[in-house]
Amino acid sequence: ESRALAGAMMRWRPTVVVDLHSTTSQYFFPPVAQAINQNLPATSFRWFERFGRGNAEAFDARGWQYFVRDEFDFFYPGYIDEWPTMHGATGMTFESDGGPELRKRKDDGTYMTFEMGIAHHFVASLATLTTAAAARSERLRDYYDFHASGMAQAKNRPLKRVIFLPNPDPLRAYWLAGLLVREDIEVSRTTQPVALQRATSYLGGAAGKRTLPAGSYVVDLIQPEARLATALLEPRAVFDSTFVHDEQAKYDRNKRRGEDVEQEGYDFYDITAWTLPLAQGIEAYWTDEVVPAGVRVTPADTLPRPAPPAAARSAYLFTDETEAGARLAMQLLHEGFHVAIATRPLMADGVNYPRGTFVARVQRNPVTLHERISALATDIGVPVAAVRSAFPDSGQAGVGSESVTGLHAPRILLAGGDGIDQTAFGAIWYYLEREIRYPVVPINLASVGKMNLTDYNVLIIPSGSPSRLWRELGEDGAERLKAWVRAGGCVIVSGDAVGLLSRKEVALTTARSMGEDEDDKKETKDIAKDTVVADRGVPAPPLVSPTASGGVRPEFIPGAIFRATLDRTHWLTFGYERDQLPVFLNTGSLLKPSEKGANPVAFVGSDLTLAGFTWPNNTEKYLRGSVWAAVETVGDGHVVAFADDPLFRGFWRGTAKLVTNAILFGPGR
Repeated sequence: ESRALAGAMMRWRPTVVVDLHSTTSQYFFPPVAQAINQNLPATSFRWFERFGRGNAEAFDARGWQYFVRDEFDFFYPGYIDEWPTMHGATGMTFESDGGPELRKRKDDGTYMTFEMGIAHHFVASLATLTTAAAARSERLRDYYDFHASGMAQAKNRPLKRVIFLPNPDPLRAYWLAGLLVREDIEVSRTTQPVALQRATSYLGGAAGKRTLPAGSYVVDLIQPEARLATALLEPRAVFDSTFVHDEQAKYDRNKRRGEDVEQEGYDFYDITAWTLPLAQGIEAYWTDEVVPAGVRVTPADTLPRPAPPAAARSAYLFTDETEAGARLAMQLLHEGFHVAIATRPLMADGVNYPRGTFVARVQRNPVTLHERISALATDIGVPVAAVRSAFPDSGQAGVGSESVTGLHAPRILLAGGDGIDQTAFGAIWYYLEREIRYPVVPINLASVGKMNLTDYNVLIIPSGSPSRLWRELGEDGAERLKAWVRAGGCVIVSGDAVGLLSRKEVALTTARSMGEDEDDKKETKDIAKDTVVADRGVPAPPLVSPTASGGVRPEFIPGAIFRATLDRTHWLTFGYERDQLPVFLNTGSLLKPSEKGANPVAFVGSDLTLAGFTWPNNTEKYLRGSVWAAVETVGDGHVVAFADDPLFRGFWRGTAKLVTNAILFGPGR
């Protein structure tokens, strides 16, 4: 749907775009609220004011109520109105107050009909067309100036060029390049290695020398779509300082209020970080240096397919470094072939392979393996090595080593329905069935107490409400689930749903959210009993409530990106060749480390924030020492817990390999 809509807009190049949306208690049209994306010029917001006043005149003439600003911000470029605005249009969302019911009761007892909601959209549309027609020449000139001024500003910023590498996952880098090209953002690909003197990693640190391999993708931000390209690729989006001051003042006031008092709401409408190279988990740098021109990437480009492997005498090897490698392993297992995993580095035919390498041994498979792996490897795009001998020339392990252990074909249940976040469910379902092309069986948790679980060895529970999930699962379901895990099943759980498995009635994990234990809920001490908030001189509650949080618990993180550290010896992190991984958190529940299991993805050290809004003296304080992923062994099975959705909204891919690793390596049956 999004691609189809984007394609229509790219063909038509509209200068005014309106999304007729619903439903709010009162009609809404721009101007918008803070926060606003700093890559947009002031003229964009003057147009919002102009169109808003035109709509207001039409509504006032009829005595209709409406509101502006107040709630809907303009920070995240994924909004359906902000995306065309980033292309130079005036993109707006109008929220209707009628529906979806035919007759909707308001808080004061009056009613708004669906018919009136349609009338409001109709009049707002005509008023918008009137304003656009009267200012058509000016709107067209500003459309041109939007792009020209964006290029001029890009020349004066240190962030002039972005480079992302084709390794270790060429398909992920290719996906990102293709996405940008479809947005009319110019991307080139180097034809030879490029030596830079001042390259800054997206994972932070000082600028330094770096030689980029041939085939690296380069985005020169001095181009007509400079503003959109910058918004999508900049390492960290910047907030207006006034907005930051106001939000921090609300936070300080909330710290003084009692636990049962309604807190001041923050003005974050959505996430505050989306940096695409970090989201894709690919290695990327930015620089102010000129990068030699390469070959222009076009929508028609394709990646070259790897040559099919020769016939192996001993085994076929391919790595877990790429998404395609996991897909090939899962497809072979699904078709009944036997695939193993190297749990330590191995050597085969004089070549070293990392732990996490997939091994399909000739002796343990039917003769059809040769033909099938050749066809699948070419189709999926996986380089496969054909090994002639199981004898390692050096080192401890070869393809016949006992450290190469067999995998079980995943048979996956995916929990949905009541209590499950629909978006989290959709992201996991889409990734597995449409991208990995592996079948899953959706179920309600209420079915766990009734169905034959022995037909399956993986259960995925996306983020959801722990209390509602418990009502679905029930005591009988919990007992059957625990027995199933002890017999070799693997449960993969994310976000708030971790609370279901940490309940005393279930007790499948000792990893739990901060604030879940009674010790976490203890009253704070030494809260300043003054009438100002910190040192900002903003009025505050004159007394501090005895049950005030005082900042002793994590505050909600509005969608930010953080640096996690990996234990690369653990099977959950197989395929990752760097010690650090960008992860996403859109939650107020950080995950305490597992007491009995492993914590292979954790937050250690300082300067953990890579992008997004965080709370001073709170976010990093509580993040440090928490974990993003924990693994516990329960009998012959495992529980894998993620602090947040590893496939957030279907576009987050850097942590997707943790999901496929859990599916492949977690089951013990």
